[in-house]
Amino acid sequence: MTIDAAGVSGWAYGPTSWVMPWFGDWVLPFEGGEGCKFAAFENELIDACDQFLPEKIVLEAPINLPAMTNRAAMWQQLGLRALVRTTAWRRRIAVTEVSADIVRSELLGFCRVPGKPDAIKKHVVNFCRKRGWKVPSHNAGDACMLWEWHRRRVGPAQMSLGEVA
Repeated sequence: MTIDAAGVSGWAYGPTSWVMPWFGDWVLPFEGGEGCKFAAFENELIDACDQFLPEKIVLEAPINLPAMTNRAAMWQQLGLRALVRTTAWRRRIAVTEVSADIVRSELLGFCRVPGKPDAIKKHVVNFCRKRGWKVPSHNAGDACMLWEWHRRRVGPAQMSLGEVA
C-alpha cells in the first residue's frame, strides 16, 4: 500500500504482479480542527489496513523541515506521518518513506517545473492516465507513482496473504 498523506490523501494498493493498482483519495474534513482531521485519517487508514492487509506501506515523505514554510501544514504532515507509523507498528506492517522528488525524477525524468510550482501535479496525473489509471486527483496520482516506483524495485512477486488476484 502507498500513501500520499495530506489534507486530501492519495492511496494505492496492489501486489507487485499487477499492472495497475487500486487507488483513491481520502478527503479529510476542513472544519473541526486538527483532532477531527487526524481522527478521520486514522479511520481511513485503519479501514484500508483491515481491507487490504498490507505487508508494507510506502509513504511519501514529508518535505524537509527547513523547507516547511506553513506552520499548519507542517503540523498536519508530521501528524499524519505519525499516524501511519503508529498504525503500522501496531499491526506489524513495515513502513518505508521516499521523497516525491525521487519518485518523480525516476519516473518522469524531472521533479519540478521551473517557475511553475504546481505544474508538476499535471505531469503526475498525465503519467497515470497514459497508463489507463483514471486517478481522481494528483494526490491519488502521487500514491500511484509511489506504487509504480516501489513495484519497479521489488518486481513481480508471488502474492502473499491479503493480496487479491
